[in-house]
Amino acid sequence: MSDCFFSFTTVSHTKSIFIQPINIAMRYREFKILEGSTKAFLSGNTLTAYLNDPRKNRIPVFRDKLEKGGIFTHENGKPVKITEPQAVQKFDAWVKQYLEAPKGKKPTLTLQSDQGPLVFTQSSGPLMKTKEFGGQQPDYEGQGGGKVSYKTQPSDVGLEGKNFTKDELFKAVVNSNLKNDEFGQKIIAFIKTIPTGSGAPKVPDFSMYDGGIENFRDNAGEYIGILMMLNGKANWVSGAREAFVDHIGSPIEQMKVNFPAGKTFGLADTLGVVASFKNETTGNSVMISTKGGKSGKGAAFSLTNVEVPKSIEQNTQNKVEVGFMKIVTEKTGNQSTHNPYRVMKYLSANGSADCSAVGVDVSDEEVTAFFKANPTAKNIDQFPKFKNILNNVRKVYVSNKAEQNLEKGYSVANILNYLLLQIVSKEINKNKVAMPNFEPFIRECLQQNFIKVGNSINKAGDWFTNVTWPNRELKTGGVIIKSKATMTQPPSGNISIEVA
Repeated sequence: MSDCFFSFTTVSHTKSIFIQPINIAMRYREFKILEGSTKAFLSGNTLTAYLNDPRKNRIPVFRDKLEKGGIFTHENGKPVKITEPQAVQKFDAWVKQYLEAPKGKKPTLTLQSDQGPLVFTQSSGPLMKTKEFGGQQPDYEGQGGGKVSYKTQPSDVGLEGKNFTKDELFKAVVNSNLKNDEFGQKIIAFIKTIPTGSGAPKVPDFSMYDGGIENFRDNAGEYIGILMMLNGKANWVSGAREAFVDHIGSPIEQMKVNFPAGKTFGLADTLGVVASFKNETTGNSVMISTKGGKSGKGAAFSLTNVEVPKSIEQNTQNKVEVGFMKIVTEKTGNQSTHNPYRVMKYLSANGSADCSAVGVDVSDEEVTAFFKANPTAKNIDQFPKFKNILNNVRKVYVSNKAEQNLEKGYSVANILNYLLLQIVSKEINKNKVAMPNFEPFIRECLQQNFIKVGNSINKAGDWFTNVTWPNRELKTGGVIIKSKATMTQPPSGNISIEVA
């Protein structure tokens, strides 16, 4: 096996699409659009993400700005000045404590400002990740490094907190503040072709705008994709539309949509928005994720909160798959560091030759101590069990990059975590010995909970919206195990899947 076998994402977001069924009195033919966070903020994890890379390390940038009394950009888009006495010293002390604390027990940082207290936690913060911090968010002067500098997201065009029928959503976007500038007017002109046009809509020329086509596809695409689907202009992969309508017991085009207010939502995945509507037949909440990017696939999402329906869980044929899902969905607080070891043990016990060859025989306590010590290749002898695992992994998974990173002195714990996930992915995606029925199993879970709306633009400038409904019987929606881990950074996410 070589390290070019899989394509792994490096997106830092770890939020999950799935939750327990929502207990809300929801009317027939009504569903809810939940806006995912496409905005990026400075959190504890964000600030400490690139400590080993001097080009990307955000700690000195933030510290220097504090020291010079610089102006940050608040989440409300306005300038904010830190007024905290001894702010630099307080920040330095927090960084030290943060790096030493285990996951789930990271300290918060509170700094006083001219807009009140600013509270930074492990996963959230009140300041925008602007260009100086490697982000794409516009600063308080409107200067930005990427597609979000154009005000085209649902929150930007006044869709938050309101209910819309198909026609009402169309009118709301057409009459929104998009009409106030040329960029927005091009979007409106395109949207007007959706209800009555035939064939694939032609995309306007955005070549004169830096990042314009990406903004149009990925940000405006959040409501364009929904409008395409509601107007019957989306292509359903494998012709699954009729079966899906039968499954949910309600015509798609007659549903009502709502974009709730708020910068984030627990269902938000890495890109786009997430929608949900109630399946009147089963009572489950069906999630809709709109995706952009060059392929329209979007990014892989975590398995952490995937709901396994009771009927599937109780089927004895799914015993091994259910056991695997219990491991990856259990919220232990240390999933990102411990789950690769737990899953390796489990797959080994269920017939995986590669996982057995690695010989993972360590306890949770030993894994915790290993990550806390964070040894390099020079002092790995202090952890003989993990040294043995590393040597076995090298025989199963050949990675020149891993050897180079070991020589450079990167953390063995992080490198080993990455390599274990590579082997797990190969076992589930390709070897299929321990869990040969995983793909139809996960399809059956997802068909109760999920559809994906993917937007893409071809070389001829045609817009396509494709809807994928993972379904066991129709064999739609390819499912691939993925990992967001890297060898040079601490683990920050659970095992993920991508729906093709």
